[in-house]
Amino acid sequence: MDLKTLSRRTLMPSAVAIAGLLGVTAASADIRPIQIQHAKVTPQDQFELFGNLAYESNREPGEFEYDNLRIGPIGARYGVIRGLEIGGHLTYNSNSGDSNNDPDDAGLEALVLFGKIALVDNVSVEGGVRLAGADDVGPYPMDGIDFYMNLAAEQRVGADGKIYGEFGYTIQDNDGFGGTYQNWGIGYGHRITPVFALNVELVGDSAPNNLPGPGFGNHMDLVLGANFNLQQVAILKPFVSVGVYDASPDVAIGLGVDMPL
Repeated sequence: MDLKTLSRRTLMPSAVAIAGLLGVTAASADIRPIQIQHAKVTPQDQFELFGNLAYESNREPGEFEYDNLRIGPIGARYGVIRGLEIGGHLTYNSNSGDSNNDPDDAGLEALVLFGKIALVDNVSVEGGVRLAGADDVGPYPMDGIDFYMNLAAEQRVGADGKIYGEFGYTIQDNDGFGGTYQNWGIGYGHRITPVFALNVELVGDSAPNNLPGPGFGNHMDLVLGANFNLQQVAILKPFVSVGVYDASPDVAIGLGVDMPL
């Protein structure tokens, strides 16, 4: 037996043992997007909980100005069969404006019910409905039932990188708001260690609301974030973002979490 073969036989079990102690599996080692839809579909018979919390400073849609505490999306997804998941989530917003005319309300952004289908490897499409949202709370007020569809894809880059993106449409109810708007995003994640990765994303959407108010104006954000895989218990995704357009927050900080069960 040569030295190279002996080294492989000695080191490979050690690497497997170390990965096991760190809780690194094929699922946990995957680089998760921060604010872009994940192209992967939840495996069959697996539940996953997820949540997000962010504080957004100085949104300026038109003549308005406000900060926002965003709680959500918070929800769950379930792999029904191979290549198909269903789920739901909700988001709550609390606007805080300085003047009497600025948005200063709180309420449910939307309750979302969705399904996601894998089209081919690393490409999926998600569709769903948004309902029960408040019509006076930004940044996404609604008045009725909205429908959306989102296409997501990803591609490995080398041994440690992944590029990913999304493109979608939302059809808003015509009662007071109306219109269809597009959303999009592109990002790159790079694994630094088996349990830590860095992400950079550019995400945006066209004006979600045709009327001047807390939902008026295009959004675009540069997002810097990370993935921390914690012993198969959770994937933490802290982030900070900088707004490109006025309707986006000047700065936002937040934390996302995914919990495969």
